[in-house]
Amino acid sequence: PLIAQSLLPIAINRFRAQAPHVSISVSDSSPSELQHLVESGRLDAAYGAFFSKASGLDRHPVFAGRLQLVSPRKSAEEQPPSIAWERIGGQPLITLHESSPIQQLTDAQLAKYGIEPASQLSVNHLETMIAFAEAGLGVGVLPSFAQAACRRYGVHVATLVPAVEFHYHRIVRAGRHPSPTLQAFTLMLAEVAGGDGVPGRPCSAVHPRARSG
Repeated sequence: PLIAQSLLPIAINRFRAQAPHVSISVSDSSPSELQHLVESGRLDAAYGAFFSKASGLDRHPVFAGRLQLVSPRKSAEEQPPSIAWERIGGQPLITLHESSPIQQLTDAQLAKYGIEPASQLSVNHLETMIAFAEAGLGVGVLPSFAQAACRRYGVHVATLVPAVEFHYHRIVRAGRHPSPTLQAFTLMLAEVAGGDGVPGRPCSAVHPRARSG
């Protein structure tokens, strides 16, 4: 849950400083569970890799990201800031679960360019992928937002070209007009993200409500 670990603590602290009367609760769940909770009204909104429209929900793009390649750190000369998709061919590839929206984007690009990794090792979380890359077990494709987590590891991150860009979204119940408080928090989250991407699964939901009294 990298969004909860890296983005939300900063966004919540800044937002609380500006709006101390607002109470915010956070929940980490699967995309399908978050969609159900928002549609049922149990959550005001959810943020994450909701790439497909869903009945009963409205989507709003919050910030953009792109796919990048994480690999063990070497000398700067060996690791430029960008790298072609074809360079993945013949290397061991660390992947996410097939249900991950990020992995689905990755698989589409591998198929498009006819890229065959030497092997594939599946993990459930992006931070596991980063740790495995540091250990030299392969390379992985992750969203640009994950650079914040990558700084804690001995890895190199390069933008994959041609670039694959996408948006992370906020979802709310269809027909519900977001409150000024929710709009303000969404802008704060986008500001903290700074245009980087967010991990796909699990996503994070925030539930801002003004305290009474």
